[in-house]
Amino acid sequence: MTHARKAVRLEGQRAGHAPGHFMNKQRGAGLVIAALALPMVLAMIGPAGGATLGGHCVLALDPAMDAALVVTGTADVTSYCGLASNSSSDTAILVAGSLSHYGQPLQAHGHIATTSAGTIAYEAPPRILSGPVVDPYAGVLTGLQADPSCSPTGPASPLPPSPLPPGRYCGGITINGNIDFQPGLFVLDGGGLKIVGGGDIRGPGVTFVLTASDASDLGSFDVSGGGLLELRSPTAAEAAATGGYEGMLFIQDPYVPNLDTAPLPKQMLTGGTNMQLDGVLYFPNTEVVYTSGSYGDIACRLIVSRKVTFAGIVYLENDATACAEAGIGSGVH
Repeated sequence: MTHARKAVRLEGQRAGHAPGHFMNKQRGAGLVIAALALPMVLAMIGPAGGATLGGHCVLALDPAMDAALVVTGTADVTSYCGLASNSSSDTAILVAGSLSHYGQPLQAHGHIATTSAGTIAYEAPPRILSGPVVDPYAGVLTGLQADPSCSPTGPASPLPPSPLPPGRYCGGITINGNIDFQPGLFVLDGGGLKIVGGGDIRGPGVTFVLTASDASDLGSFDVSGGGLLELRSPTAAEAAATGGYEGMLFIQDPYVPNLDTAPLPKQMLTGGTNMQLDGVLYFPNTEVVYTSGSYGDIACRLIVSRKVTFAGIVYLENDATACAEAGIGSGVH
């Protein structure tokens, strides 16, 4: 799919950052706005009330953090679905690299800023000062998922047996080789999911929950290995049969004690071109660093996290068929 980038270039001083560039793909080129002393107003002020997730595929939840949604200087992001930040900061969305946004809406509860090297190309005008987007997954878990006794139902060795059954895994799971996950719920108690090798890893109809009895023991997802990774969340029928959560692939337990006081690990989803994650990636208290590694990665992926960082090549386009197969209702795009 080819889109021409014509357009308006707007230059302004935003929240202490040097001027960046905004390009409206649908209008003629040539308009230049002089540097402004205040953050640039890009669109009409949105409604005071909360918005629903709608067509968003990425939502940064933190209500006040600077750069709650950030496109790093090394990033080249193409998105055909909505991106939103609930932060009230002057840099609620910060673009230091390249962002091409073909979806609607691109919105922030605060402001959108660029560095001197940052560029934003868009079809529909971005919206600032909009109402925060309602977290659609706030009640997915009903309480702390950790077990103080933490008796695992299977091994958590560097190379677990395949296929690996669902259950509770104390200390998490580390993989260095080929493995298949059986459908169901995997509770990573006091650890995370770490993929260190280049093997082939597959798991249809799976949900992974990060939990711990204290935030200091909370693990993370580190799927930066270079091998094939194909994980898909359960449909309603699969969730009913196996105990997983419909549409949910990764869940960070928001009920873990001391989440506000302990330093929390980042979720590193940087597996590159061979990483296929279909489902909701939900990290309400932690940061996710995401790289897809290629263009044209059409799937069904919703990222809802306290902070979202894009690095490298990122391509976001959700497909209705893939969403249905991952247990996510129609209308997500």
